[in-house]
Amino acid sequence: MQGNNTHLPHLADKIQSFTRKLDMWGRRLERGDIDSFENLKAFIETNELQNTAFPCMRDHISALKVSFQKYFSVDDSAKYDWIRDPFVATPPTTFSTAEEEQYIEMTSDSTMRLLFKSKTMAGFWVGVEKEYSLI
Repeated sequence: MQGNNTHLPHLADKIQSFTRKLDMWGRRLERGDIDSFENLKAFIETNELQNTAFPCMRDHISALKVSFQKYFSVDDSAKYDWIRDPFVATPPTTFSTAEEEQYIEMTSDSTMRLLFKSKTMAGFWVGVEKEYSLI
C-alpha cells in the first residue's frame, strides 16, 4: 500500500482487494484447498504430511480480517470516484453549496479536463487547490 502516487482512492481499492482475498482464502481453506499458500502446500506434499492446521489458519484469517477492517475501515471505495475522475463522477452529497458550485465550475472547465488527462492524480489535485480551494 506504499509507493509513488499512492492516494486515498488507490488505498481504498487495495484495502478492498486484500479483504476480498482474505475471504477467498478462508473459503478455500474450508474446502481443504491450500493453493494460495504455495510454500505450505509444497512442504506438505514433499513431506507427505496431513495438514491439521486448517482450523487454526481459518481462525487466523478471520481474526486478521476483523483487525484489518478495524484499522483500515473503507466501506465503499465508490465514494472516492469523484477524486478518481471528477469529470465523470457526481459530487459527494456531503459537499456544501459553495463546494458543489466550485466542483461544477472546475468540471466545466475544459482546461482542467486537459490537465486531468495529462497529469498524475496527485499533480492534478495540487493544481486544483490553487484555483478551487474549497474542493
